[in-house]
Amino acid sequence: MLAINAATLYVDPGDRERVQRLMEAGGSVQDFALETRTGDGGTVWVRINSRSVRESDTDCYEGILEDITHQRRAEEAERPAESLRAVAKLANAAAHEINNPLAVITGRLELLRRHLATPEQQARFDQALVAAKRLSPAPRSHRCSISADRAPRPTLPRSQKSRSATVCRRTETLRNEMLT
Repeated sequence: MLAINAATLYVDPGDRERVQRLMEAGGSVQDFALETRTGDGGTVWVRINSRSVRESDTDCYEGILEDITHQRRAEEAERPAESLRAVAKLANAAAHEINNPLAVITGRLELLRRHLATPEQQARFDQALVAAKRLSPAPRSHRCSISADRAPRPTLPRSQKSRSATVCRRTETLRNEMLT
């Protein structure tokens, strides 16, 4: 190891400069993580705990390098899973925002239907009710699951979003017809 220039071991030359600045400022480095080269040409992540010592007329560093490669890989693998969980939360919130008004629309359609006199009017309301019930509750296959081992699935397919708009238009049309 004495025949190797320590500067060549740092994957990022900036890490060496940061370690040296910390040593000059405080005389030690605690829990500093960096990527270094191995003797076979690979790389590993290490955590440095080191201090500056003076022997005779020479300043040198002594300390411990702890291999944290597995820990870093686990953290890197967790990042996409965390992103997927965040997307799933947003999808669940969107589903909630769609299902609440839809429940109100369905409930009001059912209440309005009770006051209709002719079978033709009731049949038109039935069409709107059937369309609304197709959307809510969403089938299990369209709900999001928040899980680290599975990607979240979309809450509502596009076809159901367009059906929601249709239900709203039909409801408004029927309401206007009843008021006139």
